[in-house]
Amino acid sequence: MIIKAYFKTTGITDGGVLSFKIPSSAHGSFSAANGSGFAATFPDDILSKQFTVNVQASLIVTTSLPAFAGNGEDFELEASLTDSNGNIDLSPGYTFSVALHSGDGTLVSNSGLQGNVASNGSFGWSDLKIEGTGDFTLALSDDNNMISQLITPVISVY
Repeated sequence: MIIKAYFKTTGITDGGVLSFKIPSSAHGSFSAANGSGFAATFPDDILSKQFTVNVQASLIVTTSLPAFAGNGEDFELEASLTDSNGNIDLSPGYTFSVALHSGDGTLVSNSGLQGNVASNGSFGWSDLKIEGTGDFTLALSDDNNMISQLITPVISVY
């Protein structure tokens, strides 16, 4: 008997558990006229072992970032950790840093620019400030260099 399974690529829950079951009756198995036969009912359901889903983050994706900010005024940046299909990696232990990537000014945070710990697949800052005016981009990076760095869209500071 060959069992085939097809899995979706999106909407996956990290840490979820997969298991498979062939019911003891109404299992839909049949055989060719001169092949081996299957009993109409099995003594018990056939159960697979359990498999834990492990989403592996490969991307940082911004979920909240303003297009405009005031010079020296707090703004918020939030991001999540996803695989290439947008599934969120809920694994603990990732830490992140933010830095000014482009623009003539200084990036400041009272809570610090490094060592921000991800929780349930997301991380962020609520007290970022850019001191200066013009167009800026930020760089978000995994402190362990396991996930590709993200350069944010432009933030215009007035």
